[in-house]
Amino acid sequence: QNPVAMSSDDDVSIFPNLASPILGATIVFATDEWFASADNMLKDSEAVWAENEYTPFGKWMDGWESRRRRTEGHDWCIVALGLPGSLSVIEVNTAFFTGNYSPKISISGAYFDASDAELSTISELKFRRDNSVLSRKEYGRMGMCADAKDFELVSLLKSDSWPMLVPLSPLGAGYKETQKTLFRLDTQQNPVTHLRINMGPDGGIARLRAYGKIQTSLKHGLIDLAAVENGGLALAWSNRHYGHPRNLIAPGRGNCMGDGWETARQPLRPAVYRKGEDGLMVLPGCDWAVLELGVSGSVSELEVDTHFYKGNYPESCLVEGCLLSTPSPSTAQDNSDIHDWDSVQWKVLLPRTRLSPDIPHHFSIIDNGLNSIGAISHIRLTIYPDGGVMRLRVIGRPMYAKLDSKL
Repeated sequence: QNPVAMSSDDDVSIFPNLASPILGATIVFATDEWFASADNMLKDSEAVWAENEYTPFGKWMDGWESRRRRTEGHDWCIVALGLPGSLSVIEVNTAFFTGNYSPKISISGAYFDASDAELSTISELKFRRDNSVLSRKEYGRMGMCADAKDFELVSLLKSDSWPMLVPLSPLGAGYKETQKTLFRLDTQQNPVTHLRINMGPDGGIARLRAYGKIQTSLKHGLIDLAAVENGGLALAWSNRHYGHPRNLIAPGRGNCMGDGWETARQPLRPAVYRKGEDGLMVLPGCDWAVLELGVSGSVSELEVDTHFYKGNYPESCLVEGCLLSTPSPSTAQDNSDIHDWDSVQWKVLLPRTRLSPDIPHHFSIIDNGLNSIGAISHIRLTIYPDGGVMRLRVIGRPMYAKLDSKL
């Protein structure tokens, strides 16, 4: 079944972007990067325009842009996804490439595991790519193209015969109304680890996103039950004005405030704050996010990290858990008023607790910081009244049972 170009975000809101550098995605190979490096295409930030910025190679562009091709063929690159998974939606954005965008695109994919010989070839291509920019860090791969050795190595991957995910399809110019194209894929397809992005024939692409469900394996002992690499998902939320709640379960601690979940200032906040008898602020409003654990389990430790949030951290937070044996109330929407998460029987894991700026807060059952509530499948983080949280770590022992295949 051919993918369908669509205009709505749909489950882009739910699934992680497997082409994100935060998850470890990288460019392995690109035929030509004269005007702008292919690495830009994977940036998590939105593309920007710099009106008067030029380089020795031409106009500075925030994306991947090849030179105007004057030889046979077309330009293409290979992306190593950060995590293996079955893709649901691929987003291609040509922002600001108005007269120089790639008018068409096709995308194919492949899966390689640790035993495949192709991985050594991919490692060598990455090594050569990294070494090529050591003496020109200001420009990176800008002004460069693949050499004969690169083409010799990449031919070993036989990427021109990889299964097609998106057949040759039109893209829109980089104006606001036409810049974004979303391709829905067959969710029953095999997982992939690498993508080949084919321009038709040359030009610029600002951003590439590859949303999908992580391929996970059984793990035992203490793990982060909510981590994206273990299959965790952000299902619903009250607000994501400055940062998506999926960032809560991303690897690492983030590089800036934009790498966490941050909400807008609570519009219901009072004109003057006052303290309650429990020492916490009396607040009329709050924000929340619901996470589905990658695997159900019993939680023994919790970490709430406010890294980088110094003037905009929450005053306090509440963490609850529940065990659902039926499909979640929400599976593909980010409108919190559509699905009633308050109807779920939540148990308090961490009572409302004051937070501090720019530090990880650790809680455990051993030190009585957490309540023992048994096995759970979902977490609800509520912050008062608003603000930002960089990461939420839910450490526990997985419980592998029939209900874990509910979604």
